[in-house]
Amino acid sequence: LNGEFLTLLTKNEVDAVAIELGLKEKLGDGYVKARNGSKKEFVDAVLGIKDFEYRGLVPKMMRF
Repeated sequence: LNGEFLTLLTKNEVDAVAIELGLKEKLGDGYVKARNGSKKEFVDAVLGIKDFEYRGLVPKMMRF
């Protein structure tokens, strides 16, 4: 999971990936603010979670 991949997606798709991988829960109250901002702000927020292990996270849409 990285910025290059997420920037290819729409905000709704980024939202779906964030929910699927548990990133929405980790962002907590900041999620709604990030979701309502620009796509870049949303992607930055999703990828900027402290103390979260991103390595190995593969959304279902990438598994084939």
